[in-house]
Amino acid sequence: MGAQGASRRPDSRVSLALNSALMERLAEGVILLNPQAQVTDYNRAARPWLKACLAGAAALGELMGKVAAGTVQLPLRVDSVFAPTAGTTDFYLCKNEPHNFAVLITGHPPPSAALPEVAAQDSFFSCWAKISATS
Repeated sequence: MGAQGASRRPDSRVSLALNSALMERLAEGVILLNPQAQVTDYNRAARPWLKACLAGAAALGELMGKVAAGTVQLPLRVDSVFAPTAGTTDFYLCKNEPHNFAVLITGHPPPSAALPEVAAQDSFFSCWAKISATS
């Protein structure tokens, strides 16, 4: 990553702009939500947590309201919405421009989930590093 990509302002916020083709390439799970906390899209890696996300829609909607009111800043860790299925997985609520949201799921899938192996170069963070290095 170049020097420009490595520096971040302390007040910078994570904002995603994901399309379906990019989402399917990611090793991390991504669930896209509209402002009413309804699932609008998700990738293969997020499938094991889709049911928990749907069950936690009210809690996610409440957090989105707090974001809109300016009382909560993103990204926000939302593991509690996905408990007890979370295990060693981390869940982050992020902004997905312009008015939508995304849940970024990193870590290990639940034991019952059989996901295809995805190459490391396709991970969200490696894609982000490539994008940051070119900007």
